[in-house]
Amino acid sequence: MSRRRRGRRAHPLAEAFPMLPDEELTALASDIEAHGLRHPVVLLDGQVLDGRNRQAACALAGVEPTYQEFDPDLHGPTPVAFVLSENVSRRHLTGSQRALAAARLASLGGARRRSANLPVELAGALRPTQAEAAGRLRVSERSVRHACEVLEKATPDVVAAVERGELAVSAAAQLARLSHVTQAVVLEAAIEKTRDQASKTINVRSLVKAAQRTNDAALSQWDTPDELARRMARLLGSGGWFKRRKQVLEPSAGHGALVQAVLEASGQGGRAAAIEAVEIDPKRCRALRKISGLSVHRGDYLKSDPVDRSWPLGPDGIISNPPFDKGVEIAHLAKMMDEARERIVVQLPIRSMHGEARCERVWSRVGREWWIRAEARLVVRPKYEDDGGRDEIVVVLLTREAGPCDLEWWDLREEANA
Repeated sequence: MSRRRRGRRAHPLAEAFPMLPDEELTALASDIEAHGLRHPVVLLDGQVLDGRNRQAACALAGVEPTYQEFDPDLHGPTPVAFVLSENVSRRHLTGSQRALAAARLASLGGARRRSANLPVELAGALRPTQAEAAGRLRVSERSVRHACEVLEKATPDVVAAVERGELAVSAAAQLARLSHVTQAVVLEAAIEKTRDQASKTINVRSLVKAAQRTNDAALSQWDTPDELARRMARLLGSGGWFKRRKQVLEPSAGHGALVQAVLEASGQGGRAAAIEAVEIDPKRCRALRKISGLSVHRGDYLKSDPVDRSWPLGPDGIISNPPFDKGVEIAHLAKMMDEARERIVVQLPIRSMHGEARCERVWSRVGREWWIRAEARLVVRPKYEDDGGRDEIVVVLLTREAGPCDLEWWDLREEANA
């Protein structure tokens, strides 16, 4: 069979519904090759309203498809009713697949209201709210809300898993609340686990709950909430620091919240920063490499050599949430101060700032080489493996320029525990 997949563009209504799985599409192509195309592809304004799968199967089979314009007398009163009839009543879609389609129809209705270049039939017939779309697709409003969250926040891989009927939309919504890197890591782990159990359905719930815990037992690290990451990135770029392209290092990248925040903040403040990340966990490294503009090195930051990275003279700035295990954050900070040329923004447990000899040694070093220019106290108590959750978090901005220290409180209790 030919592997061509060319044809006319799909209509937005048709795109609300998933394509057939590859094996079913191949079977359809074989049937078309043997018996020809039995039902023509239906068009609306030159776009495929119904028959995307038939058109793709014809391309696979090397058969020229036949087309037919939508006709109310033949296909039904409206394009919407026709598409719903063909996809809801005659296809074996899961509830999650229907919920995703309903969410797309609801958002399509919003698009209709904002655009004047769309078919009159759709502008008048398709203005569903989420509740109306849920009724048309025979799913609950809650499922449609979950699906909207998935379409808005989830990675394409997560959306594709729901489209294939492999992932429940409720579980995908839980996954969508995590960072894109975390989504990739959790989904990959879930797929591997599913493959081992020879199951067709991906179960991510337990893995999502594990990812949402503030204590990561494997790496002894508290994962940075997205809101905290954005604040730390803004602190790094304060005073117009991002106006010139900067080289920024994240020595323990984890799920990637900080590097993504720096990419966003630097892009708004000037030229997007050149960012490099070091991460010890191989699964997280694979997920981090999917972030555009990020160079990733696998390994232990404390054992790494700057010569092996992109900037042997050291980065302009470092932003970090180091591991909080048995004082290792102190060693991380010392290495950061040796490497960074201009700025460091780092979050630390309060125990590393006050009251112990090892902390006094590090901060005396800061006094010689660096100035604490900003300090933020977080009203949040994450649970650490080694201390039962007794500490709060401090974020500090260190620079090589002398100056006063600004102190403020960031109340992130709700965001960090969400």
